[in-house]
Order: sequence, then C-alpha cells, then structure tokens
Amino acid sequence: MERRTTKWCSVFLTAVLTMTGLSGCGDDEVRIVYGPGQTHNYSISGTVVDEAGTPIEGIKASLVNFDNTASLIYEWSSSITNADGNFKITGSGKLTYENKFIIIEDIDGYEHGGEFKSDTISFKKIAENNAHTDYHYTVGTITMKK
Repeated sequence: MERRTTKWCSVFLTAVLTMTGLSGCGDDEVRIVYGPGQTHNYSISGTVVDEAGTPIEGIKASLVNFDNTASLIYEWSSSITNADGNFKITGSGKLTYENKFIIIEDIDGYEHGGEFKSDTISFKKIAENNAHTDYHYTVGTITMKK
C-alpha cells in the first residue's frame, strides 16, 4: 500500500510541476515560459520624400502598438531619417502583425524643408508585401505632404 501512495504522489507532483512550467528540481537553471512565440531581432527600413521626390531629413519613424482595449499607443522603437531620407527601425521582441503601425511624423518643424503632415502605415500591410524570413521588412518610399 505504501508503494502505491508514493507512486501516486510522484505522478501528482510531476503533473503539478509540469503544469506550472517547472520540470524538475536540482542545480540546473529552471526557466518558466508563458505562452507561445519567440522573440526575434527585426528591422524595418524605408525612405521618406516630399511631394517633389526630395529626401527629407529629420522625420521620425516609429513602430507602435495600439492597445484598443485601453486606447493607448505604446512605442516599441523608432528611428530618425538621415540626409538621404532613409530610416531603419531595429529592435527585438515578439513581432506580431495585429495592432502594430508605423507612424511617420515631422518632429523638427520647418528645419528640413517645411512642416509635413504625419502619416500612419499598417504593419500588417508591410508584412504582407515582404518576404520576411530574416525579419527584415522594407516599407519602400513614403511621400509626405505639407
């Protein structure tokens, strides 16, 4: 009878530990992972030009997440365009397509060719147009209006 009790306790304890993410006891490091998915290093690049096709320096491009339950926007990472109008947003995380956007905004006012209107691009559309096995996404050329 004592042997059955010990075996039952062992099976029960193993099941509980497995369900809570713990797989054993000992000197080894124990990692608990909640939920599916992996994090990846990613990059998102593009070029910003004015209506004449001239590259614009000093434009901020940000990858943001919109939390529609709380009506909040969280910025993941951002980049500022260089003299050629190019930006490259880099970061690391579990990059899903839902509720993510690229916001393009003029943060320096009239300093680099005038004041331009902000623009928002769905990250889902960007991802659909890219072969992204290496987690690099290309936005292409974005034309900003005054």
